[in-house]
Amino acid sequence: MAKTRETGEVRREQIKQAVRLIIDEKGFKGLSTKNLAKKLGLSEGAIFRHYESKAQIIADIVADVRKDMIGALQEVAMS
Repeated sequence: MAKTRETGEVRREQIKQAVRLIIDEKGFKGLSTKNLAKKLGLSEGAIFRHYESKAQIIADIVADVRKDMIGALQEVAMS
C-alpha cells in the first residue's frame, strides 16, 4: 500500500510534534535536521518544503504555546 501524501498543515504539525519530542528527549543540542528527518521518516529536503529553517519551526511552536496560554488565561479570567 502506498503512503498517502499529507497536507501541508498536517505535515507542519507533525514536524512541530517531532521537534518537541526531540527537544524533550535530547535537548536543543540534539535537534538537528538529520535527527528530525529520521524521527519523521522523511528526507531533510521534505522538511524544508514546509519550513525555511529550524528557527522558523521553533517560532511556530512558541506561537502555538502563546496562543494556548492566552486561551487558558481568558478561561480563568471569565470564571
